[in-house]
Amino acid sequence: DQKGDENFEDLLSLSRHANVYIKISALFRIANEDPFPYEDIRKNRFLPLLEKFGASRLMFGTDFPFVIEKEGGYTGTVDLIGSWATDGGDRKALLGGTAENLFGEWGDGCCIAMTASCNACKVGRSKDEYCAKFPSYFGCPVVTELATLGNEGTAVSCCRAMIVSCLACKEGITKDEYCAKFPSFFGCPVVTEPARVIDSHL
Repeated sequence: DQKGDENFEDLLSLSRHANVYIKISALFRIANEDPFPYEDIRKNRFLPLLEKFGASRLMFGTDFPFVIEKEGGYTGTVDLIGSWATDGGDRKALLGGTAENLFGEWGDGCCIAMTASCNACKVGRSKDEYCAKFPSYFGCPVVTELATLGNEGTAVSCCRAMIVSCLACKEGITKDEYCAKFPSFFGCPVVTEPARVIDSHL
């Protein structure tokens, strides 16, 4: 909309200040009528930011865990943003280099999140080795014998985050079925009763 475009122009004008960095995240929240792979966002928002600020002042954030329930998911969104930066150096800056330059090196080269992948790196093991030792740790696949989505008897891997899609998977039901059981759970659609008019005749 016009106000959003005006605000974006104001943001671009901040590029004259060398200490201003931009985090690009939660593309699905601004997508409106622009579904994944967000071509309008790339053309009308990302490329102008890249031109004005340069990749060394842009960094990408996924908006995890919410992104995993959106089209493209976590990996698709990271890959998409990486593909928008056609230069290898720009891609490296956007996907971690800028953040490291701004906030400091991560230390041992391992990520700092409390996930199976990061912890495996910290102890010098593969993720599979780490998950074999700590199978219930966040990021390790959880195999369940529940039938899910009509695949009777098929073992499935469910994510471990406390979000609707992961919890529904663990229960062997769809997200809609989970929300019917637990309608007030975060991430389920909010159902409101229609307003009632009370005629009091005072």
